[in-house]
Amino acid sequence: DYERFVSKKQTLEEYLLWQFQMTHHTIEEIEIAEYIIYNLDKDGFLQVSCEEIAEEFSTSKENVAKIIKKINFLDPVGIASRNLQDAILIQMEFYGTE
Repeated sequence: DYERFVSKKQTLEEYLLWQFQMTHHTIEEIEIAEYIIYNLDKDGFLQVSCEEIAEEFSTSKENVAKIIKKINFLDPVGIASRNLQDAILIQMEFYGTE
């Protein structure tokens, strides 16, 4: 019903995809971003390597790394990092406190 539809809470994955799609990207970039976002663990860390993602989409590791970097800078900053140290370094870079 309408109330349930209106009050449905947005998942982290939906929120990240919405943010990513707010800027111009190719369909391939959106598909790769979606794959990355749906491969985050419960703490928001990326669980697959650039190499695995590149192989899955027949693209370069550099292309995947660029997309991961864009996701890293979404809210919450540091999402899709490899570990806590990586997340903190990303936050420091984003906020200009390197």
